[in-house]
Amino acid sequence: MNYTALLALFLLFSGQLVFGQTIQIQATDASGTPIPGATLRLKENRITGITGPDGLATLSPPQLIRDILTISYIGFQSQSVEVDLSVDKEVRVQLQEQVSQLQQVEVFGRKETDYKSDYSFAATKIEARSIDVPQSISTITKELIQDQNIYRLNESVQNVAGVNQFSVYDDITMRGFRNSDYRLINGMRYIANFWSSPLLVNIERIEFIKGPTSALFSNSNPGGTINMVTKKPLAESAAALDFSVGSFNTMRTTADFTGKVNGNDNVLFRLNMGYENAGSFRDFINFNTLAVAPSVTFIASDKTTVNFDMSFTDYNTLLDRGRPTFQNDQNLLSTPINFNLNQPGDILRDKIFNGTLSVSHKLTENIALNASYMKYVDDQLLKEHGFNGYIQADSVALYFTERYRYNTSDNFTGFVTANFNTGSLSHKSLVGFDYIMLFDRNTEWWAEGEEVGGLSLSTPLYVNRNIGKYEPIVDEWSYYESQYITMGAYIQDMIQWKKLQVLLGLRYDRFTTPLNSWQFRGADVDVPDLQEAILPRIGMVYALKPNTNLYATFNQGYQPVDPLSNSNPRFGGPFLPEYSQLLEAGIKSQNFNDRLLSTFSVYQIEVNNVLVNANDPNNPDRLIQRGQERARGFELETTGRITSNLSVMATFAFNNAEITQSDDEDLIGLVKENAPQHISNTWIKYSIDRGKLDGLGFALGHSQVSERRTFARYTNSDEFLMLPGYVIFNAAAYYSVNKFRLSVNINNLTDKTHWIGGYNFQRNFPGNPRNFMVKVAYNL
Repeated sequence: MNYTALLALFLLFSGQLVFGQTIQIQATDASGTPIPGATLRLKENRITGITGPDGLATLSPPQLIRDILTISYIGFQSQSVEVDLSVDKEVRVQLQEQVSQLQQVEVFGRKETDYKSDYSFAATKIEARSIDVPQSISTITKELIQDQNIYRLNESVQNVAGVNQFSVYDDITMRGFRNSDYRLINGMRYIANFWSSPLLVNIERIEFIKGPTSALFSNSNPGGTINMVTKKPLAESAAALDFSVGSFNTMRTTADFTGKVNGNDNVLFRLNMGYENAGSFRDFINFNTLAVAPSVTFIASDKTTVNFDMSFTDYNTLLDRGRPTFQNDQNLLSTPINFNLNQPGDILRDKIFNGTLSVSHKLTENIALNASYMKYVDDQLLKEHGFNGYIQADSVALYFTERYRYNTSDNFTGFVTANFNTGSLSHKSLVGFDYIMLFDRNTEWWAEGEEVGGLSLSTPLYVNRNIGKYEPIVDEWSYYESQYITMGAYIQDMIQWKKLQVLLGLRYDRFTTPLNSWQFRGADVDVPDLQEAILPRIGMVYALKPNTNLYATFNQGYQPVDPLSNSNPRFGGPFLPEYSQLLEAGIKSQNFNDRLLSTFSVYQIEVNNVLVNANDPNNPDRLIQRGQERARGFELETTGRITSNLSVMATFAFNNAEITQSDDEDLIGLVKENAPQHISNTWIKYSIDRGKLDGLGFALGHSQVSERRTFARYTNSDEFLMLPGYVIFNAAAYYSVNKFRLSVNINNLTDKTHWIGGYNFQRNFPGNPRNFMVKVAYNL
């Protein structure tokens, strides 16, 4: 026998056994959810790998020795474990989520896998767990947005306790108070485009911060502030495409690409795009929208990170002024829900640009500097026919307006954070400064009378009207421009002693209107050029258990009157600034291994000098000021996963928002307009992850809003036009296989006729009848 050949064969076989040895590694988060894209490294063998979509990776080390395995991923604490490669075949490593001290503003993408968001940056401008923030925050994550196939901000409010739509615009009620102007993007404030609700193509999550937030964000709405967090670049390469079709000839498609730009892992990118071509159940209302949103993150060093976000949105639609009904008719169905006054040739074209540059720099181990600048531009063209005054018998007189609006804002915020101890107290402190400049220009002409004509409510006639023959009410185009500047300095300290945390904040805010910054058709209007406020914030959190906190807070809010409302004679100003204050207490807890977040809160909000529409038939733009409004109520909200298969969102809110002081004594004691006393929502999703039905999932939910009062009274009566309460049911089914996902959403299962909001007989807004959407998604 050839022993040499036999020995060679044995060594070759042995070598194949040795070098063919593999080890399977799985990376998960604290709840057991797989983490794709985590980086793996065996120190002695000097080999690396990346986990796949299921959190798994296989390494084949050349040496079967004891080695150190390190697993890391952005947003989690890196972990190292010792493994014996001659014995271990499988290793499961659980990473704990971490928010880096450098990440005072959110510059890295974070992996969310369910309906719960553990952290908020905007609510305190420092990294903080949601349960450690002494204020109620409701968060809509991208997973819930995806599962409900939500495309616009106003569609998401059906998931939030105490929040409902005021109209079909970017017009929302929070805790009974109208919220339609100030919004945040990544904690930066801009003036919302009222007529078009923002698209969610590039949005990671939406935070509804309840109650006034002026101590951090300057002038704000008393009911709360909405912060939209954009999707940030991820370290691993990924791409997602989807295509949707559905009711009302709706077609939508979105794309999401992310990854590394270079081989040094220090430049990351993300590109989100969306396109929509859709109709509506409302006559002549169509939507043609395009959104493009690139983002780049540059990791200059372990101390410095730079992030650039940009978005461009093009809206091409009509301005839906709502559905008119017969004056004083108690039957809200006196005209069909699809009935619309728009005439052929009407348009609403809106082009919006937003760009943000953010820098985070770690000065020392415990001190960091953060600075952000945001440019926002809104270029709008509107041509519309609308109702002119009250409805008379069967007809409504029309007006026509053509308006060009150019709105731009410059927003800068800079703050320094410091972490330090004084004896047994630990501090997370910040000092900051904000600068906000907004410029608004309107050029407009309008016409009314016989050449514009009217429209029958019972037998409407839609024809191409000769706009060129319309006689403007004024000889030349009306011109208006305004500018205001807000500057604010603030300080905040979050102090912890054992189980107690105390949040103290104070802000000085200065709102100015330069004397030469406003014009209105040459009118000499006295506009207040300076409005100031000092705004405190006090909050306390006490840890009953590691994952259960009691909290209480006192906040003050401030809302100066914008130059347009103060200077334009049609509005009836000037007016006094609005002041508000919040008292709130509650309990927050994380259950089911921290997978489920629940919040119970009780609150009181008082607002003085409230600016409202006068409901004047001769001047629909005229405003008046009330003495005081007050809201008292409680909210219960739970969001997250009970098991790996069962996700849930459930809310209930009771709110009594009433007018407590007014020059019109008949209003005192009345519930505020469009402020329902009860709101409840659910969304429950169950997914099958084994067997022949693996990949199949179902969801069912409801949205309920109680009766609401409008601004309109019946003639010769103390009774108001009321919008009835409603309950609608929604459902969905999902099927995932390999990289594909098919979903079907059916909204308003019972085809319930309902009204999401409204102002009066001329303008009320029916909700969508039963509709469906089918979406096919592919993850590369």
